[in-house]
Amino acid sequence: MRKKFFHYCLLNIMAILFLLLAGPEALAAGKAKSVIVLIVGGCSSEQYTFARWFKGSPLALDAIQVGAVKTYSVDSVLCDSASAACAYGPDKPQGLLDGPDIATVCARALGLNLARLNDRLFVDPEKAIPGAIVTVKKVDPNNPVVKIEYRGKWAELPVNKNILRMDSREIPLEGIVVYAPKTGMVYLPMQAVRLITGTSKPLPSVLR
Repeated sequence: MRKKFFHYCLLNIMAILFLLLAGPEALAAGKAKSVIVLIVGGCSSEQYTFARWFKGSPLALDAIQVGAVKTYSVDSVLCDSASAACAYGPDKPQGLLDGPDIATVCARALGLNLARLNDRLFVDPEKAIPGAIVTVKKVDPNNPVVKIEYRGKWAELPVNKNILRMDSREIPLEGIVVYAPKTGMVYLPMQAVRLITGTSKPLPSVLR
C-alpha cells in the first residue's frame, strides 16, 4: 500500500513538472503570466461537481483551471491536507509533527533562521523603546489600536494589521501588530520600532 502511495505521489509530481515546463511557452505566446498549483485537502472532482450543481453556475476556479491531477491518501480516495503537504513539502517530512516543527521545517527549506525571524517580527515596544508610553485603545472592541507616545510624537498601529500611522503618513510594515488581551502584551515588527525611534540602522538578516 505504501508503494502505491508513493507511486501516486510520483505521478502527481510529474504532472506538476509538466505544467511548470509548459509555462514558458504559454508566457511567450502571451497567454499566461504564471502557473499556480493548488493542492486541495479533503476534496476531489466530485466535490467540485456538486458545488457547481448547488451554485447553478460555473465556479470561479473553472475560468483558470487548465488541468487537474487526483491525489490519494494511503487509505482513502481523498487526499487529506497533511498527507498532501508532506507529499509536496520540503524534505518530505514524515511522522507526527507538532505545530512548531512545521514552522521549523518550512524555515529550513526557505533558508531562514527562525529565531532571528521571530526576534525581527515580534518585538516588545516597552523594552525596545525606553521612555515610550504604550497603550491599547479599544474604542472599537473588534478593532483595537496600539498607540505609542515617544518624545512628543504619536504613532498608531492597528492590531492584526501591518500598518503604522505616524507624521500624517501610513507606512506598510513587513509584519503584523500583535496584541494578547489576556496578558496585555503588545508585539511589533522591528521595522516599526526603527521608524518610531528614527533609527536608520539596517534591519538584521534573517537568513541562515
